[in-house]
Amino acid sequence: MNERNVVFFRDYSRRSRHSVQADDLDFYLAYHATMVVAGKLLERLPAYENPTDPLDDYRTYSSWLGDQMLVRSDGYWLFDRRDPWPVYEDIDWAAEKDEDWLASIKNYDVQHLVFPSPEKVAIWGYWTERYDRREQTVMVRSALVSPSNADALVRAVGDQGHYDFVLPSFEDFGEIDEGQFVLKGWVTEEGRHDGLDANDPWAAEMSKRVDVPQEEFRDKLRAKSKDLGRKWGSGKGELFWSEVWSEAEEQSTWRQSGDRLLANRIALQDLIASTGRSIVLEVFVERRINRREYESAIESGGNTNPFKREFFIVENGDD
Repeated sequence: MNERNVVFFRDYSRRSRHSVQADDLDFYLAYHATMVVAGKLLERLPAYENPTDPLDDYRTYSSWLGDQMLVRSDGYWLFDRRDPWPVYEDIDWAAEKDEDWLASIKNYDVQHLVFPSPEKVAIWGYWTERYDRREQTVMVRSALVSPSNADALVRAVGDQGHYDFVLPSFEDFGEIDEGQFVLKGWVTEEGRHDGLDANDPWAAEMSKRVDVPQEEFRDKLRAKSKDLGRKWGSGKGELFWSEVWSEAEEQSTWRQSGDRLLANRIALQDLIASTGRSIVLEVFVERRINRREYESAIESGGNTNPFKREFFIVENGDD
């Protein structure tokens, strides 16, 4: 049985400047003719390159051709990487008034978002859950930090506000290397932004790029990818788990989508030992009310979305 038959399907009809979900015969004839012309030109002429920057492939033939291929480079469809949504929490949607639901974020325990089980730690992720017009978004990030100044850095970062500074990814502009103060990203994003199956309805608008430990740190832990990138393991067992999901209940206003990267506590212990750093984790939770058409900001709860932000420091694998 085709596994697509057991995953809820919703048709997100839309067009983009790159492709459409359904094409007619005229399009395919024109597409074929374009490929024939491109092939004949390539036999006689070199493909265009930016004369001032050979590494810039914007608007080049190779860039255009890449958009006509599948998003993944291993031959699998984007849908093949779609995972079941994780049962990580049970949001209380029951408040009668929208403003009461927004205000209840003050008492929301975010620790289970970072530590979903005794063995696993969420080190990166971004996901959204929506019921009717109420929506909650979660962002988790992590970075390596100098142990002696971890508390000071967390206080400094926290005082700047979420929209002013977040923990950096690998080689991001937010990294710090000033004497004893070190804040270094170790997670990076891999994959392409677009491709032939980018609008595949079976992918349900799932994320096209995934977050993974950067190669330098994978090598330190001897982590190898398997199961289409869902797991990273070594001789010590499974070290990382990557999840990407996009789900909705049929005939319902509920929807959930996102991605997250989990690490085994043993992997974090080994990473701390090999780098001489501690790990700081950031979790940010925001709630909002999606306005109905012609509804004012005041009627939908105002312009300010309440949020909660907390940091955790992991040393020797323990928070």
